[in-house]
Amino acid sequence: CWLVDGLPLALELAASWMDSVPLPEIITEVEQNLDFLETELINVPKRHRSMRAIFDASWRRLNQDEQIVLAKLSVFSGGFTLAAAVEVAGANQRILAHLVRQSLVILDRGNGRFTMHELLRQYAADRLDGLPGIEINPAIALQTNHARFFCLHLRQQETQLKGGRQQEAMIQLAADLQNILKAWQWAVDHQEIFLLHEALEGLAVFYRQRQSDQEAAMVFHQAAEVLTENLRTSTENDSVALHLLAKLLTQWGCFAPPSKINEILPRIEPSLEQATAGGEDTRYTTAQLLGLKHRQSYTAGDYATALPQAKAYLAQYETLDDPWGLSQAYFQLGITANKLDMVDQSSAWLQAGLDVSRKQQDKFTAAQILYNLANNAGMKGNFAEDERLTRESLALYKELGNEAGVGIVLGMLANTVIALGRWDEASTMYQESIELCQKYGLSTY
Repeated sequence: CWLVDGLPLALELAASWMDSVPLPEIITEVEQNLDFLETELINVPKRHRSMRAIFDASWRRLNQDEQIVLAKLSVFSGGFTLAAAVEVAGANQRILAHLVRQSLVILDRGNGRFTMHELLRQYAADRLDGLPGIEINPAIALQTNHARFFCLHLRQQETQLKGGRQQEAMIQLAADLQNILKAWQWAVDHQEIFLLHEALEGLAVFYRQRQSDQEAAMVFHQAAEVLTENLRTSTENDSVALHLLAKLLTQWGCFAPPSKINEILPRIEPSLEQATAGGEDTRYTTAQLLGLKHRQSYTAGDYATALPQAKAYLAQYETLDDPWGLSQAYFQLGITANKLDMVDQSSAWLQAGLDVSRKQQDKFTAAQILYNLANNAGMKGNFAEDERLTRESLALYKELGNEAGVGIVLGMLANTVIALGRWDEASTMYQESIELCQKYGLSTY
């Protein structure tokens, strides 16, 4: 029912195979082959014997321009915006409005996004070849346009993710995640080095704020391995591709389990050195590499080594005049100093990071810093200040719609409320915290 979006005819056609085909095979066929949904039963009218026949009738009612646009819209996965349809499929508002009236495209007036029924999308994709006025390899050209649009869209959203429109950017990117991952994979498979460079940082920041470390590690790891193999078989010393490899490996290390960092680090520096020698500006990647080295020491509990690494991380971002990077570096300094019982110095660094993030309207980083400042206050026995800062962090996570962050901070707030003697209030907080943390696979406090 889910695969065919509840279409009664499609359900009937699929059910007609139940006596002769196992259910798992029916599911596979429906996913891959529109023509599976047909029957030869003589008591069924011809126009209802297959989904293709139904779609053929609708197709014939479209003019050539509408047919071309509908076929090109098949490239999208999980829906699309007007801007994407115009840029990728050559649509316009008039054609989209007509397709909506014909029930070939569905408009969600709440969020302004369009979707196509999956069976119709398969049909439209089949119609792409052979249309007049279409390129010799229409599917390849269309996929390339799709990849370019969404990779560059990630680049454009990067600024918003690091600043004052985080919630809006996260909602938009989450809605288009299927398209984004499809575009990313196309760029990886076809070694579109420029597009991968453009998309990488925005995708990494999106995953960080979404707290999807496992998926992020998988995406960057797979891309790094494909690029590594291509570089191994290449006869050219491509400094741009080598720089991309260093960036991919670094992001993989930032999201991978700490036990993987020892395996990843030795692969980064040779690529980075060759890219630098080839004229690439690798300063930003060098800063991220320093952050990864800090992560290695910090997660291993070697805080004495992690502290100077975090200072080097900060110094590199200071040369780049990068406010977002500065706030990350101050944050790392603060949490490391805390582990060394340098509570006052920790708070000073965290406050510096908070000042920068507030100036940039970076609510996500501010929320992270605030609950660490709260932890410092609690360590000094100032539980009233601890509660104030924790509640401020909680409010930011709620404003961002970040349930994972809400779950973590609620657990911390419950601990603080207990220290203040309010047990009943803490019990409710703990319950909500546990539910949210379990939902996102996070440890509870």
